[in-house]
Amino acid sequence: MLPVLEFTQPQMSIFNGTLSWAVAPGPVPQLHSVEILKPTPFGQQTLWSVVLPGDETQVVLPPPAVQQLRDEQAGESLFVVVYSSLSPKFAYNQWTYDTLNGMSWSAFT
Repeated sequence: MLPVLEFTQPQMSIFNGTLSWAVAPGPVPQLHSVEILKPTPFGQQTLWSVVLPGDETQVVLPPPAVQQLRDEQAGESLFVVVYSSLSPKFAYNQWTYDTLNGMSWSAFT
């Protein structure tokens, strides 16, 4: 099992575009899938997403994305989800979106 992460940014203030987290000691994941989600009656709507190497603990959204979120989602409740995973067959030079499928993971958080 991978260690649980704890968000360090944003805190309860204005979102400036930086998402960061701290990870407890333990195995380092191979990748993180980071998503900003909006709950809807029909399920979660992905507003922004990125895939990062597992040793990253921060991502900064591009300024146009931050501005669009501010303009279009003002007053809405949004959620940030980070899926961290280990995949025995993972290789960056042969990466595909299938890597984000939980069936290929040996550990996740």
